[in-house]
Amino acid sequence: RLTDVLKKILTGLESGSSFSHVLSEAGEGIFPKTMIASIAAGEASGMLDEVLDKETASLSKGYQSKNKFKTAMIYPLFLLCTSIAVITIMLIAVLPVFSSLFYNMNASLPLPTRIILGVSDIITNYGIIFFFFSIILCIVMYWLWQNDKYQLIFYRKIMDIPVMGRLLNRMELQRWLESMSLLLASGVVLTESIRISSEVINNRYLGLKIKGIEVRLRRGETLSQISRSISCIDDFIIELMKAGEISGELPKMLSEASLLCSLEADSLLKRLEAMAEPTIILFIGITTGFLVISILMPIMEMMTLYS
Repeated sequence: RLTDVLKKILTGLESGSSFSHVLSEAGEGIFPKTMIASIAAGEASGMLDEVLDKETASLSKGYQSKNKFKTAMIYPLFLLCTSIAVITIMLIAVLPVFSSLFYNMNASLPLPTRIILGVSDIITNYGIIFFFFSIILCIVMYWLWQNDKYQLIFYRKIMDIPVMGRLLNRMELQRWLESMSLLLASGVVLTESIRISSEVINNRYLGLKIKGIEVRLRRGETLSQISRSISCIDDFIIELMKAGEISGELPKMLSEASLLCSLEADSLLKRLEAMAEPTIILFIGITTGFLVISILMPIMEMMTLYS
């Protein structure tokens, strides 16, 4: 696919079209709009080589950030899925074997044993109902997700989650600030940079807030003033924006803010990874221990009575 795209780009350049125009026509979604806008500004200003160098560095940084996040989440998610699978197998396949034995004892079972056997009976007898109910729930959730109102609520609430919400917020701001810095450094005007860079934000709520900045900029307000009214943007970012506006080096200050967001995101990612692993291991230990104790308690009582 990439070979075909490059051939289209070459054909477009040979026909006399500009590089940015060819990328927008032949890219098929491969090239981000922020990149195309930066390249167009670089062509107009004669700084195409510098723009391409900055875009390469930005793409590399973004790839590394995503790769770090995915790598950090693989092990905790693997542990969680494995533990859920083991617990489900025990409830469905192992506990029913002991269930008939315990019921034939005609003796009062300990509370943990009664709880586990009750859960096992529910899953065994009504598992199909729960399965279809889960499918219906997924369909309803998908239907709600098509509504922009519920999407905005979801994206707003996910940012309130401790550690995880702040991490996602920092990753979104890092991409936005880096895109803004590249666009402004390439010669794109501020209002147009806001409009284009808002499209790199995956969080719909934050993206909507960023898009609203453009309208207020046209009224004469400064970027730092507007950003103070957006709760998702922290004070240190606003102060760097203000310093950039006063000194005339806004692209540089936005790049510095992007770097600080990236560093904080790395720190939060390490903290989340350090918290996730022991939490999941603790969950596995408590759940498995509860299952074992609930099975062993009546067996130990039987052995005591027999002896």
